[in-house]
Amino acid sequence: MGQWSWTYMLVPLSDLENELPTRRFDWVETDEDGNQTDVRATFLNSGCCRKCGLGAKSDTHQIFKCSDLSFIDGDIGAFQALGYTLMSQREASAWVNALPRPEDG
Repeated sequence: MGQWSWTYMLVPLSDLENELPTRRFDWVETDEDGNQTDVRATFLNSGCCRKCGLGAKSDTHQIFKCSDLSFIDGDIGAFQALGYTLMSQREASAWVNALPRPEDG
């Protein structure tokens, strides 16, 4: 099995319903009658395409990860242009580890 690489970014919670800045992650759904619908990927629904997903969150941001194998020229720049902080796995892990732990109840 090959090694997967991921790019992580911090997305403000208020942006989670926004469409992704690249159409590479869109997909087509087919209903039981065979009708097809193009689905525009958002941060919230992008896990359906198996190339992206949401991770840990704070009160203001949530980690969004995307397979590096999914990116083509310009994709990373499109996310950066929107102001999202891109991180390595180590940086994302450090961010998660710095989050306050829920109180034991």
